[in-house]
Amino acid sequence: MSVEGKYRGRVIAPEDIAFPRNFIAQHIRKHATTGLLTIGLLVTLAASLEADDRAYMLGTAALGVQNPLGIVDLNTGVFTLIGNMGSGGYDGLAVANGVLYAEQNGLLYSVNTTNASLTLIGGLTGNNLATFGSTTTGLYGLGYAPGSNQVATLFSINPETGALTAIGPIGANIIPNGQTYYQRLSVGSSTLYMESSSNLYLINTTTGAATQVGTTDSNDYLSTVPLFENGTYYAGSGSEIGTINITTGQITPGSALSGGPGSLVGLAPDPLPAGAPPAMLTANAYMLGTQAQGVANPFGVVDLNSGAFTLIGNMGSGGYDGLAVANGVLYTEQNGLLYSVNTANANLTLIGGVTGTPNLATFGSTTTGLYGLTGAGSSEVATLVSINPQTGAIATIGPIGASVIPNGQTYYQRLSVGSSTLYMESSSNLYTINTATGAATQVGTTDSNDYLSSVLLLEYGTYYVGTGSGIATLNVSTGQISPHSSIFGGPGSPVGLAPDPLVTPTPAVTLVANAEGGVAAIAPNTWVEIKGSNLGPAGDTRIWGNSDFVGGQLPTSLDGLSVTVNGVPAYVYYISPTQVNILTPPNAISGSVPVQVSDNGVIGANFMVQAQAESPSFFVFGGGPYIAATHANGSYIGSTSLYPGLTTPAQPGETIMLYANGFGPTSTPVVSGSVTQSGTLSPMPVITIGGVAATVTFAGLVSPGEFQFNVVVPPSLANGDQPTMAMYNGLTTQAGTLITVQQ
Repeated sequence: MSVEGKYRGRVIAPEDIAFPRNFIAQHIRKHATTGLLTIGLLVTLAASLEADDRAYMLGTAALGVQNPLGIVDLNTGVFTLIGNMGSGGYDGLAVANGVLYAEQNGLLYSVNTTNASLTLIGGLTGNNLATFGSTTTGLYGLGYAPGSNQVATLFSINPETGALTAIGPIGANIIPNGQTYYQRLSVGSSTLYMESSSNLYLINTTTGAATQVGTTDSNDYLSTVPLFENGTYYAGSGSEIGTINITTGQITPGSALSGGPGSLVGLAPDPLPAGAPPAMLTANAYMLGTQAQGVANPFGVVDLNSGAFTLIGNMGSGGYDGLAVANGVLYTEQNGLLYSVNTANANLTLIGGVTGTPNLATFGSTTTGLYGLTGAGSSEVATLVSINPQTGAIATIGPIGASVIPNGQTYYQRLSVGSSTLYMESSSNLYTINTATGAATQVGTTDSNDYLSSVLLLEYGTYYVGTGSGIATLNVSTGQISPHSSIFGGPGSPVGLAPDPLVTPTPAVTLVANAEGGVAAIAPNTWVEIKGSNLGPAGDTRIWGNSDFVGGQLPTSLDGLSVTVNGVPAYVYYISPTQVNILTPPNAISGSVPVQVSDNGVIGANFMVQAQAESPSFFVFGGGPYIAATHANGSYIGSTSLYPGLTTPAQPGETIMLYANGFGPTSTPVVSGSVTQSGTLSPMPVITIGGVAATVTFAGLVSPGEFQFNVVVPPSLANGDQPTMAMYNGLTTQAGTLITVQQ
């Protein structure tokens, strides 16, 4: 079987070498997607394998190009134009997960390095940054904290959404209040550096605090663009490229720029560091907005990440109380009347109801029904009602509670859409609503972000809120709102949101197998592939990321998709509509056991698969048949043509490391869900290379689901590709796997 591992249908290339959380999981077979390859450790390419000392460079306007992006030779200063990044001013370049980014006026963009075109990720228009940079682990910006004092503050930037999160102040003794404009942040280093007023600082990315490490002023460089590449810190300053000593801050001038821009705005490594591009969900929602561009009730689709709105049509005149969904149909309500909404053209069909009786303040739904909120009786008691989706008839459920909504004040509330629980936002507080009694229970407050009323939506396992003129996410445990994108392309603000698509189809599993060996038999603590249809949200294809790990635990759900094996939650690594990859829980299983996939509350049927104590297989490089193996120094084993410059054959008598999956329990019990694992196998597996028994000096678990075998290559072997097999407790690894040997 292939070790396109998780991914069948593509070859793992050297530039794919990198890995979140350093897990061997990157080898598990999945459909073509951005792939990675590691062997339980983070692999860094040697400088000798990098391209020449070049960098991507964004420069000032030149030769009729407003924002020229190109390649600069860091030694000679020669600039080669790629293209124009468009209009406006950018705050620099930065890199995360193998992607080049730029930032402008609070909005984050990814940059296509072949033609300089931009793709909007998201952000809030007007959240201006003074500068933009990155470490090897994330994106950062420098700007003002909210408030009148204009305190220089470090922010982290979410590469999936563009959302800014304040980390902490730089320090008023370093950047006085109101003077955040001429600083520069570094790119490419594991440490974040800042140049400000001719001084070099180290930035604590946990607190934001800056510590001076030196001065750049003896060479009269007032502002620099620091870049770490190939072991050297470069500084682009004015019209020159120099090098910078990060211990003293001193800059050594180098070559003047030629062939384009007069000065630099940003630098980024070329080639970009290997990495997995972050998940870019196709997270769309239907949205009803406020009047805009001559359309009274614009209805369309909004991208929940970027905020981009695409108009479908006008829902007509009058005021609507929101959107809601039942039985795969989109509804709206106006003045006591219920309408279904045609999502293709925004046309309405009257279902029924009694005009003006009652007039609802807001309208929403759970996964099982439609609900509204009204002021009932002469006292206008805030009351929850249910709505019959077939007739529009309204039935009273019960009062919300006068302590929550005082009598006569039922007008600015919002009910949620898409969740099995009904939530309400009122006066900057978040509540759960008991749909049997109507009673509200406060779960948190949204007011710390000063959002007075929001439109709540659950989609892809995330609670979104449309509020004011933007899109945010909502923590339903605390009520806290985290804004990330402004809405553009249509309405100024949302009135209602509803899931797109309206119905989550039922997951259907057709195959469960060892992710490497391909055998339809699974075992505890084993990487497994699940194939079928409707397994995950449409358009949602990704692997786990750092944000999915909480408390050092592997995630059991990605974007609302979860899997159980014999009723126990599995650890979800990769999701797509047609394939899911999991690490099975360590609980003992045997015989025929059920595997069940759940997508945002829609649970598929049990799929029965044979289970046993072990299901052994080798991880293999890109499509196989070569086993994922390393020399003692961590470099890869294979013919020199397998990955030129990266792979070399094993030598007879050498101790090499082979990596494997599904070998069962170890001397130290597996810690369920932990990112750290250990323990040895007893007895040792029997491993043959070229038909000759090899000496095994170590066999144990080194990461979640990843076994490492230290094996001495038999001295008698001839040159060439040698069939390699492991036998353990009467079971063998997949046939046809090879190790390349060369005297």
